[in-house]
Amino acid sequence: MHRYPDTGGPATFVAVVHDSDRVVFSASTLTRASLIEAITEFVACNAHVLLWPTDSTHVQRLLRTGQAEAAIDHYFACVGDRWDKQWLVTSAVSGSIAVAQLDRIASHCLDSPLPAAG
Repeated sequence: MHRYPDTGGPATFVAVVHDSDRVVFSASTLTRASLIEAITEFVACNAHVLLWPTDSTHVQRLLRTGQAEAAIDHYFACVGDRWDKQWLVTSAVSGSIAVAQLDRIASHCLDSPLPAAG
């Protein structure tokens, strides 16, 4: 279990995937590894529908070879090329305080602002 010195409490790891209209996936876990696993399941279920076949095959190959974070990165780098764009935001939260924004997968999206909630 992760603890943060400034809060002393256990951390909860949170991921939210959204498109321009809504939240399409969310997960909350007690470890970063479990969060990666949850995001991996989302990516595995959606890659064949939302990505071009070449990109989907690449994501599935990365997943089969145990490269979950690379598969997640590739999915979010390509997801807007065929259908609607999606964004992944992850945080570590302790109590009611967000103590850190974790690696934001697909860092190329940082250049464009997240859409306003509607």
